[in-house]
Amino acid sequence: MNSQVKFNVSILAIFIFSLGIRFWNLSQFNTLVFDEVYYAKYGNEYLIGKEFFQSHPPLSQYLIAISIWIGSHFPADPETINNLTGSLRSTFS
Repeated sequence: MNSQVKFNVSILAIFIFSLGIRFWNLSQFNTLVFDEVYYAKYGNEYLIGKEFFQSHPPLSQYLIAISIWIGSHFPADPETINNLTGSLRSTFS
């Protein structure tokens, strides 16, 4: 193996490892943290079609709404479901 292949393999291994540790035990916190207090609620309100005042461009909330929608299609442990965003959602979504 030449050095470029070794480098590519090691970068790929680091990337896979970092993905694993980022998503491992992601739903352990059953509360909203930091900017989730606002943006998760805004994303959920876009998702359910509720009208609300928004002073910022909506792209980030659209992306959050899409991720909430995708996350709601995965099975969830009943202990990780709450209604902090205004709907019953898993903390993973």
